[in-house]
Amino acid sequence: CEEMTFNEFVSLANKRFWSTEEDMQITEALNFVSDILGEEQANVSWYETMHLLIQLKKNQSVLCPISRELLDEASIMEIMGRMCIIRSFNLHVRISLPLLRLTLPEEDWWQRVGTSVNRLPHSDTVDETESIAKLTARWKPKCMARQLRYNRRLLLTETKMFFWDGVLTSTTTPTPLSHDEYEDPKEVRVVKLNRVRAAQSRLIQLRSPIERIRHSVFGQLQRELRSWPSSSLRRAYVGKGHGGQKRAFKVKFIGEGVNDYGGPYRAVFEQISQELQADEIKDSDGCLLPILVPVPNRSSKLGENQDKFALHPSFKDSPDLMNFFGRILGTGIRNGLQMDLDLAPTIWRPLVGLPLTNKHLESIDLLTAKRVQTLREIGVEQFSEGISETWEELTFTKFSSDGRLIELVPDGSSQHVDKENWKTYCTLTVAAGLHEGSQALQSFYAGLAAILPTELFPLFTDNELETMICGSKDMDVEMLQKCTEYSGVSSDAPHIVAFWDVLKEDFTAADRAAFLRFAWARSRLPKSVRDFPTSFKLQTSVIADGADPDTYLPHAQTCFFSLSIPKYSSREILRAKLLYAIANSPNMDRDIRLHNAEGW
Repeated sequence: CEEMTFNEFVSLANKRFWSTEEDMQITEALNFVSDILGEEQANVSWYETMHLLIQLKKNQSVLCPISRELLDEASIMEIMGRMCIIRSFNLHVRISLPLLRLTLPEEDWWQRVGTSVNRLPHSDTVDETESIAKLTARWKPKCMARQLRYNRRLLLTETKMFFWDGVLTSTTTPTPLSHDEYEDPKEVRVVKLNRVRAAQSRLIQLRSPIERIRHSVFGQLQRELRSWPSSSLRRAYVGKGHGGQKRAFKVKFIGEGVNDYGGPYRAVFEQISQELQADEIKDSDGCLLPILVPVPNRSSKLGENQDKFALHPSFKDSPDLMNFFGRILGTGIRNGLQMDLDLAPTIWRPLVGLPLTNKHLESIDLLTAKRVQTLREIGVEQFSEGISETWEELTFTKFSSDGRLIELVPDGSSQHVDKENWKTYCTLTVAAGLHEGSQALQSFYAGLAAILPTELFPLFTDNELETMICGSKDMDVEMLQKCTEYSGVSSDAPHIVAFWDVLKEDFTAADRAAFLRFAWARSRLPKSVRDFPTSFKLQTSVIADGADPDTYLPHAQTCFFSLSIPKYSSREILRAKLLYAIANSPNMDRDIRLHNAEGW
């Protein structure tokens, strides 16, 4: 590739007309390149980007943000030229974002009329007085905030994250340091939790959902923190010798012999994620705790997103719990902890102010979406001659995600669908499926808003927000390798090479998540290399002279993200021993656990 003058570059950039959608695809391609190379845009070279684009253009089977039509129409040099312009545009936006107002005029109006303190960006998710709703639906003046939201895909993810991190830092509650650097400040209080009582095997035996909440780690933490001001949860204190772990409080596990140098703190957020998504209980409204419910596709085992969960639709009786869910999730984000949560797209899109459509209903409830689609396709023909036997028993009702029969209109169970109202039935069914649990979502958002600068959410896409809050479900082994320190052992030692091979090739995604939980008390890695608070420390286990390494197990120190591996004789033995250690380490420092201590 030869160097070109500025005039030659201008000529290249103006060679074809670029649509906004094409520019958005190119921006997403820049994000894609950064993710593949594990580098920030400023550190990605022209040649690395061009090489990747050439590979993408040749290999049509690879998923690429740039459409195949654009790759065929535009040359590599034209795309590269446009990438340069978009990168330059983002540098200017990065400087300008702190000076711009990011809320819409109609959102400011909601604040002034006092209808909601922390109203969701998406105005269709919460019911308000009809007159005000109609007024703000019509009143949508042009403003920079609206343009930013419309063109959010033109902003590089790192442009948004640079602004987000700056606002997060500036809104962090300051914590005065103690005179003794090894002594925690009094503002960082200790929270006592009983994980023994919260074991899932014990919670399952409790018939009442209220009792299960009370005994769970989620419920115990909620009782401990409910009187705390939100400012206390906006702390990000890092203690000496805590492995760089930010925190808002310290944890004391009753009955377990472990000190909180980071591991127990992370374990709390990890256990809450597991409790909220445990759906093995058949009589518990879908999950162990009545906070989340499996999406209908998970229950029916049909369609996509069968691993996702939605907010409990009949949650409105206990809004404090959903508000706390938002607060603890926000605390985790401030402290660099991506919680292992698989939430439905119908949660993420309203949080960033994006609308919900029939496509999103199908992504969580395929049966309902197909039923409505079928009714719309054949409804005109069937209802033109009167009601058919197929729809004879159809009434204005719908089953919710937690199995309740809800009425779409007052007295809907006795109102049959006929040729006069079948279109209304379809509209109400779709709306009920998309906005199910809207009151719970509002409480959840209010909890997030108490801890995080939620005004910035509309800058992100729903996928970007999910990744920022929950991280990636599958562990990036190559990124972990980049963040690894080797203590007393070489990276090319046979048992170290075998360890990485096992992680990459032998372990499933679930195995890798379990390994991370074993080694670091969390199941998802940070978003990027620069977000790691500490390096992963890998070393060889110290064993007795003449002893057989194959009889020893790996040893992890979760507080310090450290793993010691014996010099196993084969990769197969290493894999078996590592899986055994992972599966049989439910508690921390169980060798000094006191079974006659408090909690047992």
